[in-house]
Amino acid sequence: MRIALLFSFILIFAGCSAPAPRTATSAPTADGRLELLQRRIETLEQGMMVLQRQMEDQSVLLANLDRQIAEKTTGTLPPDNSVSEPDISPEERLLEERNRQAARDYLAAFTELSRGRYPEAAGGFQQFMATYPENQYAGNALFWLGECQLAQRELTAAADTFRQVPERYPEAGKAPEALLKLATIYRQLGQNEKAMQALSLLQMNYPDSPAVKRAGAIFN
Repeated sequence: MRIALLFSFILIFAGCSAPAPRTATSAPTADGRLELLQRRIETLEQGMMVLQRQMEDQSVLLANLDRQIAEKTTGTLPPDNSVSEPDISPEERLLEERNRQAARDYLAAFTELSRGRYPEAAGGFQQFMATYPENQYAGNALFWLGECQLAQRELTAAADTFRQVPERYPEAGKAPEALLKLATIYRQLGQNEKAMQALSLLQMNYPDSPAVKRAGAIFN
């Protein structure tokens, strides 16, 4: 299924790429065509990496939900069924329902992102953050909000969002990746000192993360 999704993404992305403009007076040079092709390949590769991370994140969420459901539905009844299941307090029941609704809201925003509907996805993640700021997926939601902003070339807003991920949710799985994204954006904006500061935080706080290895390949 993942292969089919990636293949569909490639076809859609390639089909949406605009051809090189032609002029009546001159044709693009070989160097110009090569440079354009390289840019398109880089853009496609970046899009595929984002899609892969989205799928990995969604898989983790679904696995956690499956585990939670299994824990609720197995091992709760005694062998002879002579003792009823302990009553769940109204507060506990309310908390369970809130967590289920949070998961539904997160997946809804995530689905919009996977479809390339960035404004809708951004709105969904913003609403998630406002409603469930302490949820276990809040840090990831903030990260994906930054991805939505980055996809719309809102670099300043994306940088601010990525900066907040390790500050507000230092234990979030996306915190190292957020620092790498932050450094990359700062470099695009010509703010090299801030980019180096973000990389230093990444290496200091998450030395064993895959993001550190990618940072070495990108910035060296």
